[in-house]
Amino acid sequence: MSATLLLAKYPQQAHVRERNLVALLSWAAARTKEAAPTADTPDAAIRLRIFAERILSQVDLYVQRTMAYCLQDQRTLNNIRQYLNPFNDDATEDSLAVELAAIISDFAPALAEIEVPDAQVAAWKTDRGLTQPPA
Repeated sequence: MSATLLLAKYPQQAHVRERNLVALLSWAAARTKEAAPTADTPDAAIRLRIFAERILSQVDLYVQRTMAYCLQDQRTLNNIRQYLNPFNDDATEDSLAVELAAIISDFAPALAEIEVPDAQVAAWKTDRGLTQPPA
């Protein structure tokens, strides 16, 4: 089967969607368990936290929205047959989980930049008393 046809199957397979769901939940849960932001925390880190909180509450939506980002990554392309295989052994699944976590970590900052506007970051900081008074 051609690589193009294999790539077309990626977002259609239930086991691929389930694997991506677990990876997104794991990534988002890890981000929300990190130390609470302070007034000195960079906006990019706060934006990622807001994005992670959003993923936790809307994971099915984000599984669908992030499939294309996974398909753009060379690691997915290199291992497309393993991603499409519903009968991988445990070692292969563990390897894919680590790879998928890295892929998500790579695209998350750019997607968070699109998904979470500056005004939302500012409101989040204000709501939690993290805004610094003017000098």
